[in-house]
Amino acid sequence: MPRTEALRWLLVAGVCCLAAGCDDSDTQTRVGPKPTASSEPTDSIRKHVKPVDPSKVVAVKPTDSGGGGKPIPAAVESAPYPNPPTETRPAAVDIASEPRPENDNARALFAISSEIAETLKIRPTLVVWLIDKSAPSASVRGGMALGIPQASQRAIAKSKGKHPLSTAIVTYGDGVTMVTAEPVADTTQVSNLLSGIGEDKTESPVTFAAVNKAADQFLPYRAKGFAVLFVIAANQAGKDWSEYDQAVPKLREKAAQVFGMGQAISFGRPANVEPDKIPSESAALERIGLQYPPPNSDVMAENDLTDSGYGPYGLERLCHDTKGQFFRIRMPEQSPGWTTDASGDIDPALQKKYAPDYVSEKKYQELLNENKARMALHNAAMVPFTGVLRSDKKNLTTYFTRPKNEAQLANMITNAQRPAAEKSLDVDKLYDVLSKGESERSKLTGARWQVEFDLAMGRMLAAKARIDGYNSLLASIKQGKAFKDPKSSAFVLTRAETITSSSVLNKMATNSIMYLNRVLKEHPGTPWAVLAERELSSELPGWEMSEQ
Repeated sequence: MPRTEALRWLLVAGVCCLAAGCDDSDTQTRVGPKPTASSEPTDSIRKHVKPVDPSKVVAVKPTDSGGGGKPIPAAVESAPYPNPPTETRPAAVDIASEPRPENDNARALFAISSEIAETLKIRPTLVVWLIDKSAPSASVRGGMALGIPQASQRAIAKSKGKHPLSTAIVTYGDGVTMVTAEPVADTTQVSNLLSGIGEDKTESPVTFAAVNKAADQFLPYRAKGFAVLFVIAANQAGKDWSEYDQAVPKLREKAAQVFGMGQAISFGRPANVEPDKIPSESAALERIGLQYPPPNSDVMAENDLTDSGYGPYGLERLCHDTKGQFFRIRMPEQSPGWTTDASGDIDPALQKKYAPDYVSEKKYQELLNENKARMALHNAAMVPFTGVLRSDKKNLTTYFTRPKNEAQLANMITNAQRPAAEKSLDVDKLYDVLSKGESERSKLTGARWQVEFDLAMGRMLAAKARIDGYNSLLASIKQGKAFKDPKSSAFVLTRAETITSSSVLNKMATNSIMYLNRVLKEHPGTPWAVLAERELSSELPGWEMSEQ
């Protein structure tokens, strides 16, 4: 080769080596993969974007077709994905220095963010937030504009940004609105998205229609390699159960969990409210409405029991059926019903033991039909609120002085019987319904069913023994009962544990105490035990009559 030709080839080789060296230097100083088609899967649903304009929503768009993109096979769903650009991520949260939640709203969001973080450690995650727009859910809805971004930031920080997080917002009330037709990459935009969503005046929001539509809209992202979680913020659940039956199989098929947060259902049953209007933590109301005797009747003895331990039945069941969890928000005044730890949490084993049956309407009916005690309790709970015989003070002693005129005596006894007569019909109705289940109480299974029935029977028998025993003794005086001691001038009625004048009424009184004591012995640390103690500390169920 001529000398000049050889020099020319050496010069070309040197230039190539210099170029290669520059590329190596660039690779060493670059943070993350190059934004080229070869640096991330071509079918990723997240693309690198320019810094976000806060006034615009940046959506995460799927690439089912076009540009060479293809659906990701299920076998490679766990393949590593590049992190999103730092400018689309909310500010990091300092996990080590963050304070523990000060209230239940913060506690629920704290727990949900931890669930999201665990999923983010494994793969890219899409969180679909469903917000109830009905008036009863205003308290939990109000904190979402700030709560969702904060929970998202914490989840990203806790997962150390290993995989990207996307967010979708759905609101519902009397209809369903996809606030984000496609997920957004920047969770800091959520506050703007939720501002001005308004409130729907509906008593029965389309909860499960919203879940069903959200499943159709966002579960396809599961095939793109994203885990999909759903979070519902609501204080009540709708009754559109046909939509529930459509949604849950879809969620289960894609292993999509549902988490929820909202107010706890109150344990105490309010008076003057129709049974079918009372919210319940169970599939149906299973707690009788019966007034307490003095002194507890003056303060409505159940009103302070604000925490049943569970949220609305429909939401709890949805979380249960998808292996998620509902985080209840309690009233500011802590309910004294449950034995709790320092943070106010119920022992998980205790909560599981007394959990309602999260089953379909058909299965629930089967549970009622297979045991008379269950059916009787359910039917008794449907009886309107029942008042009881009231007196002015505990263990009231009543004097009936026999006048010389028998007509005056009859009139005096009739007036004394009137309050009892007014309550007797209502108490008898409750007794007729509930007592039909007593024969199968021994076959009743499940701690919740057992304690509900025992408390109901104990209280109802005590109420009936008080009224019937009082009436029975007054009737004997009215019929001309003679004094045993000729010197006596008055009959004295005093509260007692038994009613010696009647074997039937005496059995009612003693059985009421037996049922209530069984609640105390077998179910300590529960609201049922609290109410049994209050019943036992009220007026005794029996009467005794003496002379003076």
